[in-house]
Amino acid sequence: MTERNVMKTVTSFFLFLAVGIAAAGGTYQDTSLVPPSLGFETPVRIYLPEGYDPGGTEDYPVIYWLHGWYGSQTSSSSITKIVLDDLISTQQIPPVIVVKPNAFCMPYGGSNWANSILYGNYEDYVTEDLVDFIEDSYHAISDPDFRCIAGHSMGGSGSMKIALSHHDLYRAVASHAGFHDHMVALPFYVPNVLEESPESSPPYTYDWGNGDYTDALIMTCGANSPNLGAPDSIDFILDPNGDVVDSVYALWELNNPSHMVKSVPLPLDLAIFFDCGTEDNWEGIYECNCSYSDTLTDLGVPHEYQSLEGVGHGLNLSRMTEAFLFLGGAMTGVEGGEHYAESAYLDYPCPNPFSASTVISFSLPSQETVSIEVFDLSGRLVEKLTFREFMAGRHSVGMNLQGMCPGVYLVRLATTTGSMTRRCLLVGD
Repeated sequence: MTERNVMKTVTSFFLFLAVGIAAAGGTYQDTSLVPPSLGFETPVRIYLPEGYDPGGTEDYPVIYWLHGWYGSQTSSSSITKIVLDDLISTQQIPPVIVVKPNAFCMPYGGSNWANSILYGNYEDYVTEDLVDFIEDSYHAISDPDFRCIAGHSMGGSGSMKIALSHHDLYRAVASHAGFHDHMVALPFYVPNVLEESPESSPPYTYDWGNGDYTDALIMTCGANSPNLGAPDSIDFILDPNGDVVDSVYALWELNNPSHMVKSVPLPLDLAIFFDCGTEDNWEGIYECNCSYSDTLTDLGVPHEYQSLEGVGHGLNLSRMTEAFLFLGGAMTGVEGGEHYAESAYLDYPCPNPFSASTVISFSLPSQETVSIEVFDLSGRLVEKLTFREFMAGRHSVGMNLQGMCPGVYLVRLATTTGSMTRRCLLVGD
């Protein structure tokens, strides 16, 4: 499944969450520029935090957020705004500007955020022209210690690659479901590509439209091994026998984070966060994220890797919350944004949406008695999760709604100093 196929249930849930808060919090500004690196007009969407004053003097940290394959600058806008408004209003992170550029391009639906003679110089655009545009046009802090990059899927791969190539430009990187180790992922991809080929035995053909895995490799070849004189304007990664072409793979390695990080000067002054679901729809993505984490560990590079049990490829509130907390903490020097928390804080359940069970996490600034209850939309109490005293810090409790009707439920945390409520979606098996 690609980003072209979005779960209707999840999309409806996110839209439901957005109802009633669209007018509150930060705002989006849609604009465009003609960057020298691309030579044509391209759109960009910019999140400005509540209170941003174009005529004011306050400057803000900036996070550049890169979308996935077949996405655009508007991708994940609703969920991004929900998370940012919540974290900023509750002082979990400082007010930030978030910049969402566009990398949808022909002929294959995405640039992989790379410099390519086929797609254009998208890496130069993000790291040079876009930064100059934002810092000239908005109240953006120009110090790299207050600049981060993040993304999902194709954007997760691109953000990690760009951060490693330009580690002097960013304080931190956050990647969701990125493709971080080609050597590990390709053995999972290749059987799917061969199965998608119209031929059942060699010589195989690899044509655009054969299937998702073939198309994904063609798009990636357009970034890593473009050849305008070849069929499809690329040198494909596989030969007609289904074997990896060594000369093409060598080009891929130049954009492979697991390979790139081995040549980066250490210690690396870059905070690294990435996650991947154990049930990611793309075969090999979970394994290559685990391998990348192992590589970083072997090199002694500090990082945070979250292996998300039962989670697929798509974004959810919990994943983005964790990433923005990490980035905010990296820029302020306070892990997890705890410096900003002055009252009890309830995270979104993770995973969310969920089937049967999920985890409820919360933070306390001091020792308090905590009540956590679950209600349906009619206000009926369906579950009491806990009522007891907790010490200051972060805590988690499990929630199991096995046997309950699928739908939206409300999780309410109450303490002596206040309360918070989160929505979550129970889906069928």
